[in-house]
Amino acid sequence: MSTEERRPPAWWLPEITLVGLTVALALSFARLFSGWDWLIPVLAPALVVHASEAAARRARLSVWIAPLIATVLGLITWVNLTLPETTRLGLPGVDTVPRFIALTGDSFETFRKLVAPAPAQPGFIAAASLALLVVALYSDTAAHRGNVPVQAVTTHIGVFIFGATLARGPGQLFSAVVFTAALGAHLLAVRTVSAGRGRWRSGERTGGTWAAARIGAGALAVAVLGGTVAHLAFTQDRSPVVDLTKFSSDRADREVLSPLVSVADQLGPQSNNVMFTVESTKVDPTYWRLTALDSFENNVWSSTASYEDAAGRLPEVGALPSRTIIDQTVAIDGLTGIWMPAAADPVEVASEIPASFDQPSATLIVTDGNEMPQGMTYAVRSAIPNVSAPVAKVPRGDEVDAALALPTDLSTQVSREAKLITEGVQGDLPKLQALQNDLRKGEYDTSADYRGAADPTAAFLESRRGFCTQYASAFVLMARSLGFPARLGVGFTPGNYDEATATWTVTGRQAHAWPEVFLPDYGWVAFEPTPGRGNPVTEPLTGVPFEQDSGDGNPEPVAPATTAPPTTTASPTPSSVPSQGADPGPVEQPKLAVPEQPRTTPWWLIGLVALLALASGGFAGRIAWVRNQRSRRYTPADANLVPVGAWAEVTDRLAMRRHLPRAAETAHEFARRAETETGLATLEPLSDLAAAGTFGDTPLDDDQVEQSRRLATSASTALTSEWSRTDRLRWMLGLIPSGRGRPGPG
Repeated sequence: MSTEERRPPAWWLPEITLVGLTVALALSFARLFSGWDWLIPVLAPALVVHASEAAARRARLSVWIAPLIATVLGLITWVNLTLPETTRLGLPGVDTVPRFIALTGDSFETFRKLVAPAPAQPGFIAAASLALLVVALYSDTAAHRGNVPVQAVTTHIGVFIFGATLARGPGQLFSAVVFTAALGAHLLAVRTVSAGRGRWRSGERTGGTWAAARIGAGALAVAVLGGTVAHLAFTQDRSPVVDLTKFSSDRADREVLSPLVSVADQLGPQSNNVMFTVESTKVDPTYWRLTALDSFENNVWSSTASYEDAAGRLPEVGALPSRTIIDQTVAIDGLTGIWMPAAADPVEVASEIPASFDQPSATLIVTDGNEMPQGMTYAVRSAIPNVSAPVAKVPRGDEVDAALALPTDLSTQVSREAKLITEGVQGDLPKLQALQNDLRKGEYDTSADYRGAADPTAAFLESRRGFCTQYASAFVLMARSLGFPARLGVGFTPGNYDEATATWTVTGRQAHAWPEVFLPDYGWVAFEPTPGRGNPVTEPLTGVPFEQDSGDGNPEPVAPATTAPPTTTASPTPSSVPSQGADPGPVEQPKLAVPEQPRTTPWWLIGLVALLALASGGFAGRIAWVRNQRSRRYTPADANLVPVGAWAEVTDRLAMRRHLPRAAETAHEFARRAETETGLATLEPLSDLAAAGTFGDTPLDDDQVEQSRRLATSASTALTSEWSRTDRLRWMLGLIPSGRGRPGPG
């Protein structure tokens, strides 16, 4: 018997689905890493392992040699994609392992301070790629060499669950659906091929295998669709059933990081997709602030903050005697993460989704680490400081001292450059303006890449090419070296204003980072060292007019045309709020109303999908029941009943073509008539074998049993070839035309 004859139908299907499961696992890393640059180096080594194992099986290599070859090829691919600087002639070098350990250590140390999805640093990519390589090697060997297909996918499941514990990002539903579908498809393929080995009729081996695969695929689709519908229907409220954090007395500070602020990373393709919109009572542009970061370590900015539940009035942040109060209604439409954008400084918030607030950094976030759901809408009131009116002295909080710290490994070039720029300049504000204006002479270049530099900040100061993160980071570090408390602000420039709707539309192109410096007479002031950008609120101090990315793909940022304010406004917009001495806070304002939260999925759509899922489930269930009833004919315990099952199968197929038995007609008589009507010469011999199997005094021999199989296969193939698509569907559903009933053998 040849190899092809020994193999069951679709024997290759589990190989394909196992590779698909590995791809799905790699895609689930999108919950951990921002962007998609990491996908090829993470996935390619695992695919090489799968391909190598498949080739080795076809070459009939031993169970010891095949995994060894796959491991070698996978590792060569891995080192060339993740650690190419350590290779020699494409092979791992003596520096490969030390470099891998160092990069992994640095990356995981940084990961403690990140909220996923985080920048895919080299150590992350190398570790994830190696883990996926091991998963592919184990699963392929266990499934196809060890013949334990269920145990083979335990590593996939384990890694997927581990990733779920680290991140619950916006891709959680996508990842869960894709991974569950891939896992179900693989287990279905394994079960289908296994069941195909036991068919009693050779024709049924191929047809039955693919029919079972189609039924299983339908059931799997229903299950995945049902789970998705349940998620959309019942998880709109993201609060936990049991909040485990309430049982802990240890309320540790939370460390968070924005994906914009790794000074070594490249700026990815800036998107024109809408991030959020702001309906505002103020038409003058302002930056939309997310947070401020005050800790610099391993070339990454982060912050440690203690958040308190926020609802209604917030603790006061601003200290200037003159402020402008504006109300904003923010609608999230693409922005991910935990930070809630608002004009600085927020003084009141109203949101259906619980929010938290950190007073020192004036940061609003969604509570309990949940991602902001798409479509989330909230109202926020802000007090924008008027920097033209300084006070005698602004109170100095603990966050000011924290904003003076410099990393121990900071390049001496930073302080040397700062002193050189400010040499001969008198006064705090003039020195900061000198730093700002000197940096603004540089070139705004989103292609700047300092990831390979030993000290990215020093490399940037040398070339003066980069984007907002590098300009802002260099300014903060130089300001600190001169003794100024400084931190990194993260958010968005104003975006585009629509006068008709009084709405600002903010896209990914407006994502921005800027420095904030604490000045005793003003408090925290935003400077703008990035070429082509300008903060309109602090222009009186910085001297930089409003500018932002035009959003048209032009690499040179330009200032958009300003829109004149409308002559009337629907709601009052208080202008500056003066006071004498200490800041009494904003004048009495009506309490903010909680905006109506739009439902991301309408009920009618959920109902329609649920109805379709129910109908699909009933359809698949009926098909499964019919196949189960027929399968009992295929493997009877008594060999004498094989011809009986074969005859029953053929008479059902005859009925599909309206060849039905007549009243008082025996099986032999019906078979003879059907042979005349159909031209088949196999029906009468088959009915005789069925009668012998039922009423015969002696058991049928093996030749007779095999003959009944051949006769049934021939007749079934001929009859089925004449069926239409409708006939095939009716057959799957068991909708067989009825006569007086199937003629029994006799």
